Amino acid sequence: SRPGTTMKKSSAGTVRNPITSEEKLNRRIKPNSKYSKVKAVTKTGTHMGNVKVKKSTRGEIFKRIGRTTLHKMIMDFEMKEELVSDLNALSIHKKHVTVGEDAPSDETQIDFLIVDLRGEEAHTELRIKGAINLSPIKIRRDQYGPKLYAYRNKVGKMIVLYDETESKTGCETATLLCQKGFNNVYLLTGGMKHFAKKYSDSMLGDNKYFGMPDSTLPSRIGSTAVSRMMSKTGSPKSSGRKSCVALQRFDMCTPERRV
Repeated sequence: SRPGTTMKKSSAGTVRNPITSEEKLNRRIKPNSKYSKVKAVTKTGTHMGNVKVKKSTRGEIFKRIGRTTLHKMIMDFEMKEELVSDLNALSIHKKHVTVGEDAPSDETQIDFLIVDLRGEEAHTELRIKGAINLSPIKIRRDQYGPKLYAYRNKVGKMIVLYDETESKTGCETATLLCQKGFNNVYLLTGGMKHFAKKYSDSMLGDNKYFGMPDSTLPSRIGSTAVSRMMSKTGSPKSSGRKSCVALQRFDMCTPERRV
């Protein structure tokens, strides 16, 4: 018998060793099929852990995000903001920041940062809610600004880039940021036009694209089409720039369904 334990006799008269507390803790519990689908964590909205990442085109080093996923992220954040606002309105005690205290930083309060790569005039006219305007030229010069730096490689944070129609500029900028050490960069599939066509409630400005059919919007070339063209023409010639797939953009696409 183990030290500190006593032997007990069963009703049959046989001697058995009692189960110690340590053995109870290490004992495996048989799984119950009734609760097999129950998860340990409650779903609290869209976050980086459950975001559906779209497949990248051949040769891309950055990730992609669809318009449906981005819209859900924006709506989830707005719902949380409304809830916090209602709770603050009901709260009797208000917090004040006095001299000598550090004001709470909200640079990365949101789980995602939306970056508009278009010109300042186009950004003012129409943009996705919460988007900041940052020129690709400034990114090439390492003039990111404090916002982009605050989200760089932060755990659970995303940097979502978009341009007008997912042009070569957007792909090149996303690639450049990845090469500069940004590992949490995502490019919005279809660009702003594709997003605005379906989700006018997440746009700010005069949305002239709402209700426009998808056939009128340019689509990105898929890996199948790239392979087919490369087999016919050979390896594409380098133009001195590292584009997504080292090819010019074409107004054609694979039968890939966008969401």
